[in-house]
Amino acid sequence: MLRSVRSVVLASACFCLASLGLGACGSAASPMSAGAASSAPGGSAAPSPALASPGSANSGPARSASVNPASQGFVGYDWLVVAISHDGKTTSIPAQLNVNIRFSQTGRFGADDSVNTYRGSFTTTPGGFMTSAIAGTLIGYAGHDPAVLLSQSMMIAFNSAPAAARVTGNQLVIRVASFTLTCQRHGPAGSLS
Repeated sequence: MLRSVRSVVLASACFCLASLGLGACGSAASPMSAGAASSAPGGSAAPSPALASPGSANSGPARSASVNPASQGFVGYDWLVVAISHDGKTTSIPAQLNVNIRFSQTGRFGADDSVNTYRGSFTTTPGGFMTSAIAGTLIGYAGHDPAVLLSQSMMIAFNSAPAAARVTGNQLVIRVASFTLTCQRHGPAGSLS
């Protein structure tokens, strides 16, 4: 048990240090984003065109210019993560964990994985968004809840990686690196200073 606590603390520290380093050098993408279109077990070799990651072979090069936020239905809202798919398995995320993602009208990104809080910036891209300068708290987690552990792993994928986003009604589906998140609109994003 002590070993897993140390692992989580070390991973969190590395994530924060990498975030600061990438933010300082202006990196536009992480090495993780190169594998964003990896194949799912027993499935297709590429993501569906509707969720092709910006910058993947299916969507052309990622663009750094912002798109009018009014054209992106996820901007300005708080989204509750209700399921995360990874490695061919979908895990339901209980509402009481309050795993959420927020996109302010001013380009600020916020997220909570039920243990740590993350803040940074985002720009919209055709079909999604790109985060940058993500920093988070360093609270360790000694538990074994698979939903919490998966939520923490998923948050690391947002560090300067292109993400595809599709809104249908009150549902947002995000594909970032090897994760697919299903989210429900939870209200306005509010201030993320």
